[in-house]
Amino acid sequence: MSSIWDSATGAQVCYRYVDGVLTSTPLWPWPMDQRIYDALDDAGYTPFYVTDKMEDLFGTIPLDCRNDIPSSVSGGDENGGGGCFIATAAGG
Repeated sequence: MSSIWDSATGAQVCYRYVDGVLTSTPLWPWPMDQRIYDALDDAGYTPFYVTDKMEDLFGTIPLDCRNDIPSSVSGGDENGGGGCFIATAAGG
């Protein structure tokens, strides 16, 4: 059974589109997560992360759809090559 993450029909939400072309670059976590969270908070709304909301609604995002998985989990080499890059906070 297919899910929103791997469906051949409808929206493709696992990989990024660039100039209207589907790429093999994982889409998650949502690129604007922190900006959306901060804007909601600044506006007085209860903030949330889009990535968390998508998982609440549609289940766990598959590893193939994520770009924040350490290479030891994603199958890349020790430098992150071949797998996904590791996102780190500035100064940390």
